[in-house]
Amino acid sequence: MAQRRVGNTGAVAFAVGSWAGDPVRFLKRTWCVPVRSAPGKSHDRWSAIRPKSSIGQHSHEEQGDAFLARRWENGRTGTNRSENNHRGVNHGRDHWRKHSGKGPSTNAEPVRDSKNGQARNSRGDGTSFQRELSDLQRRRASGHDFLFGVAPVLAALLAGRREIFALHWQESMDLTKRKDRNAVIRARDMAERKGLDVVLATKGDLNILTENRPHQGLVLECSPLDFEPLPRMPDPGWKPACWLVLDEIEDPMNFGALCRTAHYLGLTGVVTCHRNSAPLSPVVSKASAGAVEAMTIHSTHSMPRFLREARELGWVVVGGALAPDAVECRNLSLDKPTMLVLGNEGRGIRPLVSQACSLLVRIPSHRTQGDTETVDSLNVSVAGGILMHQLISSASYNQS
Repeated sequence: MAQRRVGNTGAVAFAVGSWAGDPVRFLKRTWCVPVRSAPGKSHDRWSAIRPKSSIGQHSHEEQGDAFLARRWENGRTGTNRSENNHRGVNHGRDHWRKHSGKGPSTNAEPVRDSKNGQARNSRGDGTSFQRELSDLQRRRASGHDFLFGVAPVLAALLAGRREIFALHWQESMDLTKRKDRNAVIRARDMAERKGLDVVLATKGDLNILTENRPHQGLVLECSPLDFEPLPRMPDPGWKPACWLVLDEIEDPMNFGALCRTAHYLGLTGVVTCHRNSAPLSPVVSKASAGAVEAMTIHSTHSMPRFLREARELGWVVVGGALAPDAVECRNLSLDKPTMLVLGNEGRGIRPLVSQACSLLVRIPSHRTQGDTETVDSLNVSVAGGILMHQLISSASYNQS
């Protein structure tokens, strides 16, 4: 088997036997399909030569013409394999069908128009058409929050801090078998009194709006809830107060659980980091049982500076940590205005935040001496609940 390069393009042709006459002409008529370069070049040249045996079961002329047309279009438009891979697996086929008058492929994905949120696709003549999105797709693309669960929905309706757009009600919901039917009926009545749209929806539609989370048959479409900026702590005054400080708590379930405990125990306020913190999402609202709807969650840009300035005002800053110099929480009492700092789920309190604390506390473990490798700490929401209860209980005891 002989091997020969044709022209200066690097294409390799394989032929059997000896070469006679013009080899390019010989290959063109017998073994290979020629593909010419795109117009606009300095001269026509052979850009590729492919054996006809690799074309397929159809005739050589039909497959050769199709292959020639595809390469011609790619050369004319400047596309190549890397560009086709970047644009998608269907781009080369759709491009050929578009310019050949056969229209786009049937499985081409529509492209959403960023201006009006409509689906856009291309016609065979090069123009474009727009397809209206369904009502469910428009709601999902609106940027609204979709609160799910009876407690968060009812709390948001009572608080009135969000702009409410609609209440989505599961049409197949049977209230006769539910223990929380009074709360569900109350939420619907409040929505009707406020003049809101009560949209009957299937369970599947509610699953789509909530991304398959436990909605309990109620979904409230509303505006997002943001943190309230707090540049510095207020003057503590004479009355003992307790604030919860969350240093980069990223898990929304932990964030919501801590807010729920703080609201239940009656803490004065909650402040968190402006960045690297879980946002006030519907998941946080659900985990807090609606507590974030009823209380204001503050944020600060620089937690270390925020705590240092609070100490200068007279606040006692207590950080929960497993440090060797940390005191046991049973010796902790709330006889002065106190701020309880809890750190990240994995990293704990940051070093600069730890340096800004007045003291560090820990929760003692009562496990056996040999079992020290299985669990070495508590979940941050559980530890926060124990420390908050210790502070509040000591304050109640001191006041009595």
